Amino acid sequence: EDGFLKGILPTKGGEKVFINMGIVDTDMLVRAVRDAITQNKYDFVTELVPLLLMDHKVYCYKIGATSLPIENMQSFFTANMKLLDRDVRKELFNTENPIYTKVRDEVPVKYGLNAKASNSMIADGCIIDGEVENSIIFRGVTVGKGAKISNCILMQGTVVADNCQMDHVVTDKDVLVRAGRKLSGDVNYPFYIAKGTHI
Repeated sequence: EDGFLKGILPTKGGEKVFINMGIVDTDMLVRAVRDAITQNKYDFVTELVPLLLMDHKVYCYKIGATSLPIENMQSFFTANMKLLDRDVRKELFNTENPIYTKVRDEVPVKYGLNAKASNSMIADGCIIDGEVENSIIFRGVTVGKGAKISNCILMQGTVVADNCQMDHVVTDKDVLVRAGRKLSGDVNYPFYIAKGTHI
């Protein structure tokens, strides 16, 4: 490859994306940052990396696998929704290169008599009494009776009360959505609810 930004890149459909990762000697990086500041340069990729390229050899590694860069709420939402694709999940959660997380011994998901779930990832400790479709549900989430959740990301401890309707919504931790609420976003502009909010 002929440059720093071309080398550390996954490719998909010919598009190359820098994944903001690199290994740099600490002393060299500190010197480069100080030099960049004296020149009023603060952006790592567009301003600091070119300074490193001028005086140092840079070796790159091309990643052919799936990567899901996250830069804002929309890219966070898009990256999470891609996890619902079985092929993407297989590639990211490869048994030869396992991803480890904090272990919590919680009970399995409890599904009520009228619960429905399709094309979703639902973590342990959840209680699902409503309908969940095309969604990612973190640990300890409760979805009440008659609630319909689609294209959502509900983080840990979220409680969705009875008869709510939610589409393209992202909740942070410990959110309460009161009974009967109708919340809707868009694939390009998901509706975000901040941590600990009661709505």
